[in-house]
Amino acid sequence: MSIGATILFYILFFVLCVLAAAWSDLSRRPYGLILAALILSAIAGFRAYEVGVDTAPYLESIFYQYETGMSDWQMTTFADGYGQFTRWILGMNANATFLLCVEALITNGLITARLWDFKDDASMAYMIFVYVTTAYLQTLCLTCQYLAIAIVFYGTRLLEHKYPLPFIFVVILAMQLHSSAIVGFLFLIIYIILKRTYTPIGFALKISAFPLMVVIAILAFKKLTAVYSNYLGNESSVGFMVFVQLGIFITMILATNIMQVFHGRRGGVEMSANAKKYVVIVTLLGIIVSAASYIVPNAGRIALYFTLFSVVFYAMSIRDLRGGRVQAELVSVGLSIWFVLYFIYVFVVHDSLGVMDYSFV
Repeated sequence: MSIGATILFYILFFVLCVLAAAWSDLSRRPYGLILAALILSAIAGFRAYEVGVDTAPYLESIFYQYETGMSDWQMTTFADGYGQFTRWILGMNANATFLLCVEALITNGLITARLWDFKDDASMAYMIFVYVTTAYLQTLCLTCQYLAIAIVFYGTRLLEHKYPLPFIFVVILAMQLHSSAIVGFLFLIIYIILKRTYTPIGFALKISAFPLMVVIAILAFKKLTAVYSNYLGNESSVGFMVFVQLGIFITMILATNIMQVFHGRRGGVEMSANAKKYVVIVTLLGIIVSAASYIVPNAGRIALYFTLFSVVFYAMSIRDLRGGRVQAELVSVGLSIWFVLYFIYVFVVHDSLGVMDYSFV
């Protein structure tokens, strides 16, 4: 397709996904969200192998390992588990499109299933809108990493339900696909810091959490810097956009009641105060780590684990807007325009991911 046709194609199916998610908002049932996940998975799964700059090289290495039993993942963050996973999938059907469809279903299925957890606190339609305009197209290129990101993202619900040990196993599982998933342990550290405790062991964990956070961040930065230093052009973050994102984040904080949870009050939502704090802190952390890409090459890839929570944050913010109806609607419209402009600037004007020439396989 031409760039114009590709844009129209994405707009059409993204609108269908948002409408499907709105069905879930109205019915309070997940069927619309499931339909949206299936549409997104079909776009990713049935894409031509030239869509996404990494797709063809990924498939070449995957089939090399499948056919020879040997890996040629030289200096990559792909863990051996990813090779074994893809060999198992291809063992059922040795077809590249089948593999892409399975990976897309897992990725979008886990992400939308996690978004469903926030159905009482944010609009499903708006979360899907933010997802497709900011993150989804990255899954058409960074396929393996987004598998790991989706696993960690879904696994954070275990922390929300106070199951830190199972979450550790989830992060280890994600690391078997992509070693960058080590940053998932930062979610656990934030959980420990936010958790109220009155025991000596609890206080000891809080004290040790900060230096441990620094150690994990350094290890992740070093790993990704070593791996991606040879092709810095394949980076999805774009210059000054980090500062614009910070400005939008601060604006939404000031325009909403969302920060009331930090003072022991609810902001007019049903979600627990700690869970809401978690979303705010992780979203801010994602922006900070993205800013680090100015100093550490490809730090933006680490930020992807955190920026996915911005999908939840902004949808919550829209529901939490304070002030008069007119002011709230103006902020809501302004934020929506911002996401459309973000989509145009990052994915159309700066198409470093190679997803703006879409075609079916």
